[in-house]
Amino acid sequence: MFQVGTINRELTIQGCRQISQIDLKRIGNPLRDQPVLREMAMNIFDSLTRKAMSSFVFAIAAVATQISPALAGPNHQFVVNGGFEQATRDSGQIGTVTLVTGWNSTLKGDLSKLSADRYAFLGDDQEFTTTGVLGRKGGHLGLWGPGKGADNGFASSSNGGNFIAADGAWYQGAISQLVTGLIVGQAYSVSFEWAAAQQYGFDGAPTAGWSFGVTSDPTKAKNGTYGATPTVTVPEHGFINWTNQTFDFVADSTSSYLYFIAEGAPTGQPPFSLLDNVSLTGPHAAAVPEPGTWAMMIIGFGAVGGVMRRQARARRLAV
Repeated sequence: MFQVGTINRELTIQGCRQISQIDLKRIGNPLRDQPVLREMAMNIFDSLTRKAMSSFVFAIAAVATQISPALAGPNHQFVVNGGFEQATRDSGQIGTVTLVTGWNSTLKGDLSKLSADRYAFLGDDQEFTTTGVLGRKGGHLGLWGPGKGADNGFASSSNGGNFIAADGAWYQGAISQLVTGLIVGQAYSVSFEWAAAQQYGFDGAPTAGWSFGVTSDPTKAKNGTYGATPTVTVPEHGFINWTNQTFDFVADSTSSYLYFIAEGAPTGQPPFSLLDNVSLTGPHAAAVPEPGTWAMMIIGFGAVGGVMRRQARARRLAV
């Protein structure tokens, strides 16, 4: 046993009491001549260093999860559920009977306002042309096709599965999605497939098409803001096959609404515009750590540096 002498201050780190300053002039360096004590001191400091480093690694990992890559490549996909396969129900009127992941049925004059009574429906080619899809009032909406007595070649898009069918002349609304992470001044490309049909139970030869665009102001989704598909005439009980449409735009905001508005006429010969395989690609904005994140990183580096300095000092005392 030996008496340590004057202790200037003590630090408690993770339950271990560390003697930080010792009057070596009075007692010399007892660790130099005490192998057991020297080993105990080294073990304590090694343990403290490992624990501090472990905590710091976890902190850095947590920070990393909050920081996205500076650039996700020139062809980053911004659209969620562009094929409309993810929904609360496989088919039905959008906004009431079913909700489509990533997409909203809204007023065409304000994309931020949801609307439950817009005439937009989700389904596949089989259901639309046989039983029809369920509407919010309990009825079923169908389109002319082989299952409805019209051999018009009705088919699904190149991707198959679900698509959206919207009336361009009755309770007209917008199908929209808010995309984020755009870079102001950068160019982006949008592509989609579209087709046209007529509601089952009606006659005549309606016209149909889509207006589409991207806007940072939800109240500026006016028809033809960025473009429109050709207007096609659907033969009576007919079907206009799927075709691909593209357009480019330059971002004026880091977040914008991508929207589609069905166009058509007349009301009494219900024209339906069909939509599928929506894509928006381009460069993705870098994520910048929050001020609190930077502070956590700086504190972590400082803590590790402090522990390493204490370890070095302990090694000097032990020699």
